[in-house]
Amino acid sequence: MNECMEELIDIYMKEKNKKCKPHESLLRLIMVLSIVTLLIVQSDLPIHAQTNTPANRDSLVDRINSLFREPPLIVELEIESNEAFGALIVIENRAIQEGEGKPFVGKFIDNQWFVFFSEDEGFVQAIQDLPDSLIPEDVKQSFIDQSPVNQPELDSNQIMTVSGYKLPWSCGKTHYVRQDWDSHPINSTNVALDIDMPLNTVITAAVGGTVFRVKEDSSVCGCSWSNRPYGNYITILNHLGLYDTYVHIAKGGAIPEVGQQVVQGQPIAYSYNTGYTCGSRAVCDSGTCVGSNCNVYNHLHFQVEQSIGGARLRPVFDDVGEVNIGYYTSGNCGETTPPVTSIELSGSVGENGWYVGPVSVNLLATDDYSGVQYSEYNINGSEWTRFSTTFVINQKGSNVINYRSMDYQGNLEIYKQANVFVDSLSPTNPTEIDPGCNATSGVWQRTCPDANFSWSGASDETSGLASYQYYWGTDPEGSVGIDTNDSHYDPPPVTEGAYYLRLRTRDVAGNWSKWQTMYILQYDTSSPSGSVVIQNDQGVTDQALVRLDTVASDDTSGVYQMRLRDEGGSWSEWQAYATGVEWILPPRTAKEHKVEVQYRDRAGNESAIKADTIYLDIYPDHPSSENYILYKSTFGMSGTNATSRHYGLVGTLGQVSATGNSGSTGYRMTSGYWSWIDELLVWIRNYLPVIEK
Repeated sequence: MNECMEELIDIYMKEKNKKCKPHESLLRLIMVLSIVTLLIVQSDLPIHAQTNTPANRDSLVDRINSLFREPPLIVELEIESNEAFGALIVIENRAIQEGEGKPFVGKFIDNQWFVFFSEDEGFVQAIQDLPDSLIPEDVKQSFIDQSPVNQPELDSNQIMTVSGYKLPWSCGKTHYVRQDWDSHPINSTNVALDIDMPLNTVITAAVGGTVFRVKEDSSVCGCSWSNRPYGNYITILNHLGLYDTYVHIAKGGAIPEVGQQVVQGQPIAYSYNTGYTCGSRAVCDSGTCVGSNCNVYNHLHFQVEQSIGGARLRPVFDDVGEVNIGYYTSGNCGETTPPVTSIELSGSVGENGWYVGPVSVNLLATDDYSGVQYSEYNINGSEWTRFSTTFVINQKGSNVINYRSMDYQGNLEIYKQANVFVDSLSPTNPTEIDPGCNATSGVWQRTCPDANFSWSGASDETSGLASYQYYWGTDPEGSVGIDTNDSHYDPPPVTEGAYYLRLRTRDVAGNWSKWQTMYILQYDTSSPSGSVVIQNDQGVTDQALVRLDTVASDDTSGVYQMRLRDEGGSWSEWQAYATGVEWILPPRTAKEHKVEVQYRDRAGNESAIKADTIYLDIYPDHPSSENYILYKSTFGMSGTNATSRHYGLVGTLGQVSATGNSGSTGYRMTSGYWSWIDELLVWIRNYLPVIEK
């Protein structure tokens, strides 16, 4: 069987290299492939190194054939010394699995061939060891980068999570998927689709996004590893954040340019044979590959990556579901359903739909088909603004937000509307209040114990007034309130004391003003009490100017004023209360005088009349001062004046008086005009020397 296969492969390779008319080559190829198909049988040979075989092409082909259930079609094979590099096409169920070929490296060691495929762990090292004359360094690196061994491993759940895609060809057209996610290549971490596609077929965007990169300068193609760098492609960074690459497009076949936005279903390129493609065709389409490179396969290679060169994912297409090998009709028809946008509002929530502070606004849009291209909004009829991130509304009052979104198909949503009510300002408390009786706030009175309050002047410019909260009691800082929607309050009658009506105002948004004392009702009907004491309660005074000690008290409003009078006289004017004053008694000596006082509190309550008495004696028997003691009688002294700090004494001229004398520490007075002679004689006797005979 192997000998037959080798002969057929030789025939095939000779036919492939012949220069002939296209239809003759095609007929010969069909004939050869028919024979190959009839002769292929299943092989159960174990996979191991083939021994005792010289390092030649035939022994390597035998080794490769032994590794497959059905001998593959070897489309590229280069041998240099004991090393080989090539590509083959897998045959399954007698069907050639055309595509980009399966690369392999051969090593002839210890008289046996070892073969490494791209999914083998030794492939990377094996290809690195190949001489540059066999495969250039840049092509080596290309194979190493795309080897499944170098790709991060993903479990089946991870690689199946991508959605939002549609088949990448025109709506209603049918194409055959030649290699699906699981067969291209066999290792599922490097998944892709190969889709039979005639030349110049329109390729459409599977998902909307931005054109990330384009290569469209090559016309080289064929089943040779040297053509690998020449495949044209277009890559789109889609709105899901993934990179979609469409490989084997025509020279100059990209429709949009780098940086341009595309929508799902939009034409983006034309398919063509460029780069490294392998198949069973012996006839090349006009203008494509030539000569020995004519073994080509017209197809579109489609892959999805998390990043360029990163892990590949496999989407489940919205129009057909999960794709396997087979025929599929595209539903990528450019949907007409616009996105759906919702709005999120966050901030300090007040009452009745109002916010009491700045409001953060976020727009959330979804689109089940091409994806959301952008969202936009305007506020209170302003210009439309593209939404990029959360924005803030702090303008007080009613704000109207219009918002909408557009998808990548150009479907624009009919705008929606949201009303945002903002009131961050507190209302103003009432400015006028009526107690309903003859009383003044903060003034003591004795006539109005039962007030009936009403107020006005409260205001709120934004959301409007809603209600009040009031406190009524004796605490000047009271803030335990009672709610009311009315602008009046009728408290019960009060007893004596000071009562505070405190109030705050609430607006519709729920903002409260600060507590404010609106009215102080001060009520006092009790009279003050007190007393008066004259001249420290001495009982007798020789002075008309006396001191009054006035002591009074009032437990409620406090002593405020007092007035005084002599008994039977007129009251003085009310004067400020003081605890001590001077008072002049009537100038009538040797008489008892009574002084009366009356007190008044701040509410106008008057005390009972309080009094004290004192005896006035202007000329006492022994007036005295610091240096003098005077007596009523002058003892007949005449023409003599004497003074002290408080008294003046004037003798009467020529007055006849009885003889007498009086003295003090510093003075001695003797009555009688000539009485001084007696004193002189006494002095002489006592102090002057006396001469006796």
